[in-house]
Amino acid sequence: MKKLLYILAILTVFSSCEKDFEYVFDETVSERIEGSKSNLTSLLTEAEFGWKTVFTGIGTDEHSSGSFIAFKFTQIEDQNNGTVLMNSGFDEGTSEFFINHQEGTVLQFNTPNDVLYWMVEPRAYFGAQGLGGEVEYIFMKEENGKLFFRGKMNDADLVLERATAQDWDMTDIQAGFEDFTAKRKNSRYQLIRITSGINNASEENPFYVRFDDAGWNVEGKEDFTYSATYNVDGEDIEQADAAFVYTHEGIQLSNPIVIEGDTLSKLVFDEDQDKWMVGDKGMLGEFVFSLVPVYPQPGVAQLLFDKSLATADRSGMKGMLLRAYGSEGPMKDLVGKILGGDQEPVFDKLLAVIGYVSPDGVELGDGLVFRDNSGDNFAFVPVTYEITAEHQFKIVRTGGDIITSTDWAGAIDKINNDADINDYLDILCSENGWSVAVDYFPFGIYEIYTFELGNNDNPANWMENFVVTMR
Repeated sequence: MKKLLYILAILTVFSSCEKDFEYVFDETVSERIEGSKSNLTSLLTEAEFGWKTVFTGIGTDEHSSGSFIAFKFTQIEDQNNGTVLMNSGFDEGTSEFFINHQEGTVLQFNTPNDVLYWMVEPRAYFGAQGLGGEVEYIFMKEENGKLFFRGKMNDADLVLERATAQDWDMTDIQAGFEDFTAKRKNSRYQLIRITSGINNASEENPFYVRFDDAGWNVEGKEDFTYSATYNVDGEDIEQADAAFVYTHEGIQLSNPIVIEGDTLSKLVFDEDQDKWMVGDKGMLGEFVFSLVPVYPQPGVAQLLFDKSLATADRSGMKGMLLRAYGSEGPMKDLVGKILGGDQEPVFDKLLAVIGYVSPDGVELGDGLVFRDNSGDNFAFVPVTYEITAEHQFKIVRTGGDIITSTDWAGAIDKINNDADINDYLDILCSENGWSVAVDYFPFGIYEIYTFELGNNDNPANWMENFVVTMR
């Protein structure tokens, strides 16, 4: 009896739902697929000024890319395909598009163009996924006037918003690129300095993100790419290479920096200050362009002293060699005139030394040392080396007597009276000293340090120093 009642109850439920089932299945599968394709075609092509997006994607090697793109879709009559015009502000191109059905309703870009394909095209050194861009996107939903897509290969998100006529005027995008790129090219060092909103940053303890040239580049996109490094809890974190994405609102990082839920992703231009400022809500900071090292690498000035000024190389020569090679600015021309030549006494080398010991074993202390190639003749100018910040130091002449080897006649008079030598020593001993940066490369049993020194009084004066030591 209970079994009979149970069967009757099931039949009653199916009977009551019969009309609903008829409504759901009043179209065939093919008809529903065609309806979905036609609906997406209509959405894409009927927008008066087309669509826009700020796309960012990450490829297999974690390199990322991105671009603002405006789209204008044009349908071939009665077809779910047509052409689409794309414009990024830097490139413009037309592709065929096709609305297909695979895992769902799919938007396909079937022919290459310069706007999209630099992010898509597979390259041997990026693997098969290029830089995160895609040519096939699954349509996920329409919500609040936006179209949401998901890439078939990389799961890259593509969100289209309705464009306006103003979105097709790329003047502001191009102006932003030209300003930012000019500032980058006219500086040696770039960083973002943040004083609030991420990693407990403050005015007293800023958070820094250093920017360098990218290790990879797509031809024609060299000015868009970068590498970024930042420090969290004493550990340097180097991001995979990425791209600056220029939009109507400013610049977006293709690979945002996220620390404990705080996200650094945007830069906006402050016209009054002529500066690029951090644009993320709740965050204060600016992009800094400089000709001298501005990032306070912990202990880097002391490292320069320990590894270069106070250390002898494999030939036994102690100190940092000062020379034209590896120098820039007025100091390069001056040191080129000072060293070499045929006018006695000839100064072949000039070194900055901590703890100089003369060839006959006399400890003379800290100084600037002129030498000839024999190594027997020297002239010692006493100075002090003073660390003024983690990444800064000064050279100060003590006013003490110049000491020379016994037989080096005329060396003291030449140092005191030669205008080029005195101009060069004035640069070395300038009031605000030097800022230092270092790159470190372990190589087998060796440690390789590349120090870069920028003069704080005249940033045109710059030099680098290579140091190779045993581990």
